[in-house]
Amino acid sequence: MGVLMPRLLRSGLIALGVVLLLITGAVLAFNLHLQSAGMQEQLREGARQTIGLPLSVRSTFYTPWDGIRLRGLVVPDMENAGVNFLEASEFQIVFKLWPLLHREFVVSRLALKQAVLTWRQNANGQWRLPRHPEEAVALPGGTPSAPVPPAATPAPVVESTPPPPAAPGFIVRVDVVEIERSRILFENRDGWPLLDADGITANAEMLPDGGAKGQAAIPEAVLAGILVARDLRSGFQLADGLITFPDIRCDVAGGQLTGHGSIAARADDIHAIADRVLACTVSVSCRIEGGSFSGSGFVVSPDGHVITTASVVPVGATDNTVLLPGFQRRPASIGAADESLSVTLLKLAGEEPLPALTLTSSLPAIGDLAFTAGDVDDVMLAN
Repeated sequence: MGVLMPRLLRSGLIALGVVLLLITGAVLAFNLHLQSAGMQEQLREGARQTIGLPLSVRSTFYTPWDGIRLRGLVVPDMENAGVNFLEASEFQIVFKLWPLLHREFVVSRLALKQAVLTWRQNANGQWRLPRHPEEAVALPGGTPSAPVPPAATPAPVVESTPPPPAAPGFIVRVDVVEIERSRILFENRDGWPLLDADGITANAEMLPDGGAKGQAAIPEAVLAGILVARDLRSGFQLADGLITFPDIRCDVAGGQLTGHGSIAARADDIHAIADRVLACTVSVSCRIEGGSFSGSGFVVSPDGHVITTASVVPVGATDNTVLLPGFQRRPASIGAADESLSVTLLKLAGEEPLPALTLTSSLPAIGDLAFTAGDVDDVMLAN
């Protein structure tokens, strides 16, 4: 018995050493794969497809306890030469190994560390996500975009068994997203900072419905180089494409400021709203004794009812004309007017149905997200 125990202990230590050696070899092989040119190209291509921008990474490595760590991330600004849209010291992806056996990729922690996001106005004075425009080559008129193959002889029908169903893909779940010691700069076209928020930290728990909730803090934010807000903090919640901040608190000019607000989180939501509203936005003009008036209005029924203000079409106006998107001009008559509400309802001539907005029967609450739209000098109607 005294001889057997040392042998068992030695065998156990050898087995443990072999297991550790295999794990070390697997980690080393995985890191070599991450550093390979093919994997780096896949990372760049994945970033290009996801955010529409090129991505460069200085180094990538993996450990079982810290997950995958991408260091030295740089995303250039495609609209402003010499400016990087995003620079980050590290992007960390910590995931669980056991769920991989069940075709689940469970990310326990996503962390963006020491990032600087610089969002500069373009030459037209607009803030736009710096996506690279799609390159297209115009073909001469009548040139087919691709050669048309000759008609093929129909092949004989061969009965075959249907292919087996495809294996289910990986289920991806993210538990926590963090931002550590980061900075956001909003700059005008000349590079002057309109907003500089430094030291940003945030922690968000991802919810099963696709939303999130968490806390954010900014030690100092400078607005236009004049107004300084310190110790800016708030909880936040993401739901239905909207980030709400119910309890904003900060110190400004020796006093404490509190409030709440919201931000649209998805650009495609704003684009969809803009497309729908602008399709129903019209330019309105009329004449009245002493001069002429013009302004904006909105189609509110497919049969051609348009709402505008009494300051655009006063009671008694004549020669009422509505310019639809695409420069379609139609005469209109006043259907109703209420000067106490400053509202005039017009009825367009013609029977062609029009895109129309749906009016709500309830008023928005204070703090609700709101958009405004209109037409100035027929600029929007030209597009």
